[in-house]
Amino acid sequence: MLVFILPAAGKGSSGLTASHIRQVLPGSHVHTVSSPMASYMNDIIAKSASSLFLTLTDGTILEPDFLRDMKRACTELHPEEEGWVTFASSEQPMQPAPVLWHRNCLQGGLVNGFPDLAHLPFETFVLADMQIQAGSLGWKGRTVYSPNWRIDKARIPRWRKPEKEIEYIQPIITRPQAIPRTATQPGISVVLCTYNDGRYVPWAIRSVLAQTLPAWELIIVNDGSTDHTAMQLIPFQRDPRIRILENRANLGKSRSLNLALKEARGDWILELDADDWLAPDCLETMLQAASVSDPRTALWHSHFHRWTERSTGEVTYKKVIVTGEQFHRDLLMDRAVPPIPRFYRKQALLQLKGWCLDDPSLGRLYEDLEIVMRISVSYYVTCIPKALYHQRMRLTSISQADKSLYELWKSWMNTRIKE
Repeated sequence: MLVFILPAAGKGSSGLTASHIRQVLPGSHVHTVSSPMASYMNDIIAKSASSLFLTLTDGTILEPDFLRDMKRACTELHPEEEGWVTFASSEQPMQPAPVLWHRNCLQGGLVNGFPDLAHLPFETFVLADMQIQAGSLGWKGRTVYSPNWRIDKARIPRWRKPEKEIEYIQPIITRPQAIPRTATQPGISVVLCTYNDGRYVPWAIRSVLAQTLPAWELIIVNDGSTDHTAMQLIPFQRDPRIRILENRANLGKSRSLNLALKEARGDWILELDADDWLAPDCLETMLQAASVSDPRTALWHSHFHRWTERSTGEVTYKKVIVTGEQFHRDLLMDRAVPPIPRFYRKQALLQLKGWCLDDPSLGRLYEDLEIVMRISVSYYVTCIPKALYHQRMRLTSISQADKSLYELWKSWMNTRIKE
């Protein structure tokens, strides 16, 4: 049987844990898991002929009688309907328990296996997310009592904010995401343009699937990506609310947005960056605010949460960014930071003929600032005083890489506004 020792927060003791496993479960193939956790386990499982495997946290100590508990669980497991057995302990109710898995329950979800960092950039939720996805496919889990294991209290590293992860991430992975048979008329068109964002875009899509407002469509423009983006999008194509548009070559953000604008069926458009994600009530709250706003308002934005990407691919919570209630064009140009999320009245975008293609970058840079500036000349811009969006900061983003070109674009924009 395969046994995976999952990394614990802080300094672990995998050698001691592995020693106990080999003593209590002789013949086990023990693997100490490293990050990326899900990908590591998926690779080992794919190469193994074993149907059952055990996951437990580094630092777990197994008592000799745990072997009896394991044998009973293996005998009583019904692999045609049960996907996992959790060995709960009343003495350690808050600690991560050992789990016996049957590999069949890993198939048929968004990925065949545990959700990798592209689908879930929070490794502490990997097992729980797998159980939720398997449960949505009809698999059941069972909990048995076992006093024959213990674990020291986990030490949480300073960079991790578990209370924020529970508050903001758990609602996304636990919200039911049933796929409708047919697509209804959407009130909102969510637009996501991506170029070589295969390691990020699945999580962004999952945040749309978790929305409390059901009447949406998601238009994904794959702008000539040369990485594995196209493959990452395949599992989402079974949802009729999701449409994928493929550019044969990289046309740039503005052209991709204009293509989505032409295809959009909703009266409202929300722009979602491929490496960011939405709060579950984002669309519902935006639509409620827009529905009672002055008809001269064409753009809504909100406060947002900021997260920072780590070298491992996980993200850590930083803070909530409170956006000013009043919109100032001069301040926008000086800071070069566009408001997010951007929720547009589609009719206004059509009247402005969409995103600009004749700027110095030919629509490849600062398209977000440009459209906000033009909208603000003719329409109102309104801030919703609630954090509805999650921004991931990464050093390789286009906005970080091309700051040197901004002054040229700013001069062009100022001239255009004065015309």
